[in-house]
Amino acid sequence: MLPLDDAAQVLCDLAPEAGDLRSARKVAARLGGLPLALTLAGSHLSRQLLETWSMDEYARRLDEESTAIVDRGASGYGGTQSRHLVGRTWQLSLDALAGQGLPQATTVLRLLSLLAADPVPLSLLGPLARAESAVAGLEAELSPKRLEAALLGLLDHSLVELVETDGMRCVQAHGVLLDSVASGISHGQRRVLGEVAIELVEEALPERGAQTPVARHSLALLAPHGSRLLETAPGKRSAALGVRLVRQVYETADYGVAMVLSRAVADRVRAQLGEDHPVALDARDVLGRALFRMGRYEESEAVHRQVLALRETLLGPDHPDTLRSCAGLHRPLDLLDRDEEAEHWLRRAIEGMRRVLGEDSSETLYTWTSMPEVLSQLGKERECYEELALLIPACERALPTDHPTLVMAHQMQAYALWQFRRFAEAEPVARQVPEDRMRILGTDNRFTFAARGLLAEIVYGLGHRGEAIELMSRVAEDHERVLGPEHPFVSSYSATLARYRTGTDAPSP
Repeated sequence: MLPLDDAAQVLCDLAPEAGDLRSARKVAARLGGLPLALTLAGSHLSRQLLETWSMDEYARRLDEESTAIVDRGASGYGGTQSRHLVGRTWQLSLDALAGQGLPQATTVLRLLSLLAADPVPLSLLGPLARAESAVAGLEAELSPKRLEAALLGLLDHSLVELVETDGMRCVQAHGVLLDSVASGISHGQRRVLGEVAIELVEEALPERGAQTPVARHSLALLAPHGSRLLETAPGKRSAALGVRLVRQVYETADYGVAMVLSRAVADRVRAQLGEDHPVALDARDVLGRALFRMGRYEESEAVHRQVLALRETLLGPDHPDTLRSCAGLHRPLDLLDRDEEAEHWLRRAIEGMRRVLGEDSSETLYTWTSMPEVLSQLGKERECYEELALLIPACERALPTDHPTLVMAHQMQAYALWQFRRFAEAEPVARQVPEDRMRILGTDNRFTFAARGLLAEIVYGLGHRGEAIELMSRVAEDHERVLGPEHPFVSSYSATLARYRTGTDAPSP
């Protein structure tokens, strides 16, 4: 494969009238720098008579029609033999493997073609190798005994390569190859292979709530494959898988990825199942939450209001999903300084969850942890302390000591004490929370950053200006690194840091 800039130059040399280097880079990236594909694309663009596609139009067509359109350039290149066609050259290798007694290599490649052109963990195929996943109706039949031999055959013929990501062994195939193979699968085989691929990804997903580095890495590897299956194996099952994946990615606090992925999944699920399908609403719910975490509060509010209205109509006012939408809506309203509205929706969510899910439900308790924050922002000191006096014992009674919801309750306790300028009472709680966050979630987590930022505010309130500057400097840098320089939190923390450094409002030590 050619480097991107070289690949773009090849296209410009072959079709100089079709576009500039910027446009050529889009096509070259989509074709993965594959020389044969670049040659055929350039031939197509340079020899158009009735069509007048620019490189931008060609890139758009690749996304809409897949790379199958690349082979249209073969007539200008010199023929229609298999080795001159992207969509056929790989068949020479598969034919050779079949001649060596490995027709299963074709089945494995077809299975991989329904997944993304990203690394596929070898562990994903484990259930097939261990005969834990029943497969019937495939041609050629994929028996556990022949799976490894088929993979080795694909590796020997360079149809896939072995790669390693963070210590996890994977196989990866070129995107153009996968597009081409997928386009040639019969409807019946695609249905069977799609069910197999969906089941394998479902089995490979970590348990919901797992926050270990291994779990987060597994989700990062599996996310593009779940998204791809919405295209290659559309239906309710792949839609549910896609939504489950993006929700778990969101719950690991990888909000930028979750926002992009949830938007794509939400659009595809809505197109396949309809706007009012529960799975489509779930997808948009995740999108609303990810938009909020990325500082796009107005967009988040709009999405949550739309989902809430549909859920209330379709599911009823006391359905758990409707109540979750109420809780989701309160968050952007809170950051938009519409605290009275935020309190209204949050109270409705908490009261409904107590009735429907139970007072000691972990979800009810987690939603409740937001109430002290809202009340303290509204200046309702007595009500805030009354809520804390009930909330923390309830969490301690119902949850393990290292449960994230219990940590959140203590963080909101410190936050409320800080809001009401009771810095000395807040300090011991605020010092413990970042340690708990780091132990449970790791050092590179948005909630860990927020806990450290709250501690900085409290020690500044106590007059420990040097420590506050040190803490807030790190918080501002961490937020910019993880959330990007445009996120509202970054400018807010940077402004706070500037205030610390001038010290104009610093209390006396």
